[in-house]
Amino acid sequence: MPLLQKQKGESPRKRSVEKYADDYTVEYYTDEKGREKKRAVYIGPYVKIYEDEKSLKYKLIGILIASLLVVAAVLWSHAGEHASAWWFGTVIPQVAALFPCLYIGFALPNLPFKDRKLQRDKYMNGLIRLLNCFGAIAAIMAVEFVAEFIYRLIYKDWFFMSGDIIFLVKVVISIVFSVAAVIILRNIEVDETELGVERTNSNK
Repeated sequence: MPLLQKQKGESPRKRSVEKYADDYTVEYYTDEKGREKKRAVYIGPYVKIYEDEKSLKYKLIGILIASLLVVAAVLWSHAGEHASAWWFGTVIPQVAALFPCLYIGFALPNLPFKDRKLQRDKYMNGLIRLLNCFGAIAAIMAVEFVAEFIYRLIYKDWFFMSGDIIFLVKVVISIVFSVAAVIILRNIEVDETELGVERTNSNK
């Protein structure tokens, strides 16, 4: 599906709507007062979820908990004093991790709490976006973890204060729970056949 041309100054929400514009058509109708109105009607493909209700509930709760812990750990990593706090090698990954955290907030409302048939845009902006965000955070914070020890090697500073230990704990929490979220998301049974994907579980 071709993407519509993006205009300068468009909001992310508008770009997202335009991206899936071909999945909608305009329907004209007459309201109770006899006035002609129009509404968008979805005509695009659906993604079906094959999880039983209990299993899906536990997985979604797990994703919510992981989201809370990961975002809190990333944000909290910016607080407190530690040896490499102002070294560019650790600052850059910390700042970069904020962006996928922001998109996690955009993705959570699109989780399938009720629907078992997801529209393409809701699926891509929900489960798939979360999968990408958690994967990105795990990778970025792994770089952060390695960068901390590179700093120690460069400056020969192997004395760990309490702030340094707490910082590393926050980094580890963000990595562990991001990986956990990726595992949960990859094990939600879905059918992407209507998207042209010949497999039952889209995330495996």
